[in-house]
Amino acid sequence: MKIFKIVPLAAVLFLASCAGEEAVEKELQAVESAYPALNSISKSIATMDDDDEKRKLLIKRAHWYLDHKFISDLQADAEKIYKLDSSYAHRNALYALGAIDQGNYVLAKNFVDAALQFKNGKDEALYAKAELEYIANQLPNSLETVNDALRENQYHYRAYYLKGRIYLEAGDTAKAVSSIRTSVELNPDFYKGFKLLALAYETADTTFYKEYVNAAARVEPNNAEPIFMLADFHYRNGRIDQAKEVYKQSIAVDSTFEFSHFNLGVIYLSEDVALDSALTCFEACTRIAPNYTNAWYNMGLCYEYMDSTTKALSSYNKVLELNPAYQPAREAIENLK
Repeated sequence: MKIFKIVPLAAVLFLASCAGEEAVEKELQAVESAYPALNSISKSIATMDDDDEKRKLLIKRAHWYLDHKFISDLQADAEKIYKLDSSYAHRNALYALGAIDQGNYVLAKNFVDAALQFKNGKDEALYAKAELEYIANQLPNSLETVNDALRENQYHYRAYYLKGRIYLEAGDTAKAVSSIRTSVELNPDFYKGFKLLALAYETADTTFYKEYVNAAARVEPNNAEPIFMLADFHYRNGRIDQAKEVYKQSIAVDSTFEFSHFNLGVIYLSEDVALDSALTCFEACTRIAPNYTNAWYNMGLCYEYMDSTTKALSSYNKVLELNPAYQPAREAIENLK
């Protein structure tokens, strides 16, 4: 039977003479998180006096929130930007990007249309429009619009990133890599840029793949995903023992990252034939992601190899409950009858 594998995660307080300093200190304490890049941006915002520079930092943080799907935080920063200067398009553009992330494309278009009415912040309005066109698979239009955004602002790192995605979609890896590299040069803390660079080299050049995965891990050391990608790099190159250890490191960083549990379980099942360990991994995976059909199927395999027919059938039936078209589970049930 086939085993399915997914290859793709305090300041010291002093007595102050000014109430404003105390307020800044409290704000600094409030922004601490597990993400170094976010902490750096938030601290800069908390101590910035120049409104124009603060607006730019808020835009950068809003984009970070977008990348990590913290949409309510993105919207909060959009409102802060608007309060600093209501003549810019960014509030509507950021709301459009949040709506795109949530799959509400009609609402996103309304926000894009509103953003395009502003003279200031045209780059962000055009970038949001290009994202919407990309989602609609209008690649030539998206490329033209993102180039318009870059003519408005040649330092818009996310526009370069989108341009790279468009080129990747069109099959032009060289141009894609060039654009994405520009995005991380403009923002060395841009996690998604490093991740996409790694994926662009996944099959072509494993040296660059590893380099960019490590760069992504540097940006977000508490994120299990780049560690998982490094483990996968070892697995693809036949270094099974190294892969196993790095998958464990990924789980140690984030025990809720289901893909590491799953791939570690695959190694235990297919390489080590350590059924108890494999079963533990797949059980953890299904607790984290109850609809993970491949994990339920592999649990069934473990139980079947253990001669626990009743539990095997229960797992296979769970697969069919989640996905009635999952033929391997159906065949497994027939074989056990």
